[in-house]
Amino acid sequence: MTRSLPSLRDVLTSLVATTRLVALLVGPFGTDALDVAKELKVSPYIFYPTNALVLSLVLNLPKLDETVSCEHRDLPEPVKLPGCIPIHGRDLIDPIQDRTSFIKRTKEQGLVVPSWAPQAQVLGHNSTGGFLSHCGWNSTLESIMQGIPKIAWPLFAEQRMNAILLTEVLKVALRPKANEKGLVDQEEIANVRKGLMVGEEGKKVHSHMKNLKIAAEKALSPNGSSAKALADLASQWRNQPDF
Repeated sequence: MTRSLPSLRDVLTSLVATTRLVALLVGPFGTDALDVAKELKVSPYIFYPTNALVLSLVLNLPKLDETVSCEHRDLPEPVKLPGCIPIHGRDLIDPIQDRTSFIKRTKEQGLVVPSWAPQAQVLGHNSTGGFLSHCGWNSTLESIMQGIPKIAWPLFAEQRMNAILLTEVLKVALRPKANEKGLVDQEEIANVRKGLMVGEEGKKVHSHMKNLKIAAEKALSPNGSSAKALADLASQWRNQPDF
């Protein structure tokens, strides 16, 4: 989204000059565009496609965070959200659970970013040598463009299929194995991490990712296959009678 802001600003500027543009509506992952709308004096709105209970939680989360010192699941009384029935802390959405204990356990190990992180910039940093990822497609593309090999740990949606592509087809990732309980334990994570960074299999993965990065850059070049495909699609649209 961040990389699209200059193009979005150009389009909105043109629309403001030629039409009666009164509002910009974005989804939950498009909030970076709100500043552009404000800059052009266009009313910004967020379309939040979920139920009112979750929306109320999100809107009141800053206040809730200020007033709660323990884990949400450990609250003795249900959480009272405006316009909603009381709900127990253990039933709140997963992303806001483990708000303190994980930080305390890992405060001497690495860095925790509690909000949205500039992932593409992190992957492009010279000190980044590998990427443990849930295998979402945006993350996959960003790691390929930066040439960073992955440890594939899919969670849901199409991520397991993406992991198969990365590990068995493209061979640019290693995947930890679950134990008999279906869990990936810390020893396995440590072994896979070491294998990616210094193992023989990891060297092959690094080499494959380097070649894939070169291929991706070529596809995105002005005369590359990706650029041509997008140009062809735009041309087809322009040539349609009702376009």
